[in-house]
Amino acid sequence: MSAHPEIKLERPRSLQAQITEQMRQQIRSEKWVDGFRLPPTRALAATWGTDASTVHRALVALVKEGLLYRTPGRGTFVRRREERLTCVGIYHSSNVFGPSGSEFRRSVHAQLKRLLDRKGIQANVWIDPRNEEEQARPWEALVSAAQNRKIQ
Repeated sequence: MSAHPEIKLERPRSLQAQITEQMRQQIRSEKWVDGFRLPPTRALAATWGTDASTVHRALVALVKEGLLYRTPGRGTFVRRREERLTCVGIYHSSNVFGPSGSEFRRSVHAQLKRLLDRKGIQANVWIDPRNEEEQARPWEALVSAAQNRKIQ
């Protein structure tokens, strides 16, 4: 393992988001093993040509996710953890709960919700308000929720 992990930054995308995502990929692909000690924040910032506060915020995000942990006076380390489904999005192209919703779809939704609840998985229901033609394109609100890891 190199002293300075290789991360290629692209502009104009947020440097913090790029660093967070690429470090997450390094950890999940096991290029950085459990217990791997990262170089100091300032060294990483100098290597990647960015500000130390940007790197710090990226590291904090990964600590909150449980992929890194910090030990005062020792450094920041990789904590490989098992992937666990915690929050899903359930998409409906129409309001299945309204008067025109089908009983079958309501039943399937209820069963899915019960199963997720038993497993301790949060479910967010997304009812697409757009017309059929617009639904052929990705729904920005749903895409954003997935990208921002509000749902898996």
